[in-house]
Amino acid sequence: MIQLLQRESILPSGLRLGLGLSGGIDSMVLAHSMYHAGIEFRALHFNHNWRGKESRQDQEFVRQWCQEHHIAFTTRTWQRPVKSEAAARQARHSFFRHACDKYQMEAVVLAHHRDDLAETFLLQLLRGSGPEGLASLLPEREIDGLRLIRPLLEISRAELYQIAKAEKLKWREDTSNTDESFARNKIRRRILPYLQKNCERDPLPLLSRTADILAGENHYWEELLPDTLPEKLPVTSLRNHHIAYQRRLLRVWLLERTGKIPSYDEIEAV
Repeated sequence: MIQLLQRESILPSGLRLGLGLSGGIDSMVLAHSMYHAGIEFRALHFNHNWRGKESRQDQEFVRQWCQEHHIAFTTRTWQRPVKSEAAARQARHSFFRHACDKYQMEAVVLAHHRDDLAETFLLQLLRGSGPEGLASLLPEREIDGLRLIRPLLEISRAELYQIAKAEKLKWREDTSNTDESFARNKIRRRILPYLQKNCERDPLPLLSRTADILAGENHYWEELLPDTLPEKLPVTSLRNHHIAYQRRLLRVWLLERTGKIPSYDEIEAV
């Protein structure tokens, strides 16, 4: 595990890093591995405040671990929590951006793993997303100026458990992970186990491979688009392009002018 984190292609050397540290098994394995690999980082704990006392206990657990290991620690509590994955992600990213600006960090490392990638792929597939959405969990990505690095995408949740037990690590279990009012938890607890039981091959590496292929194709399409778009699009010349190019160009053009990602129906209407 430590050798994996020393690969420059996954964790570039010389960066001032933050680490999203929830206290769960995945982030604790990553923190343990970075610490023993001699990779300096500041722990960033976002208290979603969804579970009251349990959330405060998570925060204290991470604080104590950081104190014992002499790791810099920064936390924020969500004062008006909303029970929404999208809202929580936006709140976390806002916290990460603020911490990066304050402590001059260049990137935040996250502990998303192969199971997370498969869950996200299926979530986006059921939403009718295109290649960008289906390949949204990338090893490295910049979102509105926030650089995120995910070094564990090739490792499964089961492998993380094996590492944690072998290293005798402690972690916190998030009871909200059993709440099936969240679509991700339904996929995790029902759909993926069904696929693993009934498919001839393990779906996790297959979904990971497909996401990787789509990420490459998405990058290719992005390079085909012009760096700057005109205020008005020439409809006649646009019609001469393939429908896939038309959709891509319209998506970017509308996003630049409205500030929000247009839906499939809106693009098709144009």
